[in-house]
Amino acid sequence: MNNISQQTPFLAEPAGDYAISRRALGYVAEMTRDGLYDYIVRKFMESGLTQATLAKRLHKEPSQISRLLGAPGNWTIDTCAEILFAIDGSALRVDSYKPLGEPPANMREPNCFGDYSNSRRTSPVSSEKNTSMRVMVRKLYADQSHSELETV
Repeated sequence: MNNISQQTPFLAEPAGDYAISRRALGYVAEMTRDGLYDYIVRKFMESGLTQATLAKRLHKEPSQISRLLGAPGNWTIDTCAEILFAIDGSALRVDSYKPLGEPPANMREPNCFGDYSNSRRTSPVSSEKNTSMRVMVRKLYADQSHSELETV
């Protein structure tokens, strides 16, 4: 299995009036987008809702929900808030961290399989729950014909 984590030597603490590279800005934006996507998909899987039920709650077509949950995208803050509230009545609480202060991660599976209750990166949840989540993720992605989704 390939390691999906990468070293980020181009990422440095912003200082002075120097411009931050577009590559670093893009990396941070993608990292944030992927983290939010993983969080919302994990909440959806844990809820036991179907995409059809979520679509009804949001006054959307099931195909729109399938597209939203199928891959990370440039969701608006409103879209994130609406999806999360429709899933379980919760709202986002904003927090930040310094990625340069984090140890390198050897992430071999999507973040939605991890337990985020204590910190940003911890070991995956119990294997029984983890296995059922993997099955749900595969079903979720089946509609999108993601044949490249590898077994974790």
